Amino acid sequence: MHSIFHLLKRDIMMRLHDCKATFLFISLAALLVYFVSFWNSYKSGQLDQHNLLNNYMNVFHSLNFFELHELYSQHKFSIPFTWICLQLFPLLIIGHFSYNDFQKSGTLLIPKLNNKLAFWLSKVFSLWFFCLIIWIVWFSFYFIFFLIFKGTITIGEIKPVLSLMLIQYSVTAVYTLVFETLTYFFSFIISLVISIVYLIISIFVHSKFFFTSLAIPGRWYFADHSSINMSYSNGSAIHLPIFIGVIALFCILCCFVGMIRIKKIDILGD
Repeated sequence: MHSIFHLLKRDIMMRLHDCKATFLFISLAALLVYFVSFWNSYKSGQLDQHNLLNNYMNVFHSLNFFELHELYSQHKFSIPFTWICLQLFPLLIIGHFSYNDFQKSGTLLIPKLNNKLAFWLSKVFSLWFFCLIIWIVWFSFYFIFFLIFKGTITIGEIKPVLSLMLIQYSVTAVYTLVFETLTYFFSFIISLVISIVYLIISIFVHSKFFFTSLAIPGRWYFADHSSINMSYSNGSAIHLPIFIGVIALFCILCCFVGMIRIKKIDILGD
């Protein structure tokens, strides 16, 4: 147990130290994305008509979402660039550290460790902790901008938005875990390309196994083509058992694959 906490502390501090410059730069980019979204809503007058929840849907998930049922009738084809950026930004923050920490340091460190499981668990938990820091900062940006442009927020408005933010954090935590697991096998660029392809597919193919699409609450115009349906009463909920099951499945799969990779390096090192 002591070794797990020691490794966890080491990984958290190393992530914060090695990623601080990238985190600052990407956070400024996220700040710009929020500002542009809020400014467009403010200039068009939509901000005055929306409460906190509706505005969160519009800012975070983009108004110009790809509408499958209108593709052939109106020849529309649009991509939610805001949503894509905010899904990919965490990968850019953690990616360089993930690759260097394992591909360079890990090959020397892993064969010397007595507890390989503690090493891998520390990577997973430190990653999730860092993702939590990322989204706390970015969600704070959202609330600050809403207060600046709108002026007031009520407690009743905050609760449904927090549930959506929890969904987004959960998806990011697993998405970055998949990405970090990929860096154990491939270079940073290849891992990033695979992750981007997976993300793009999740926009058009809504399946339980494209879990990134679960972070699009309220924007599923073509949800009837999927076995996962939205709760349209408030537009903010998905089927919780399915969501938890998919998230748990990917976590278990990544942990299993990661341990196999670590064991293989251990054998090669010995």
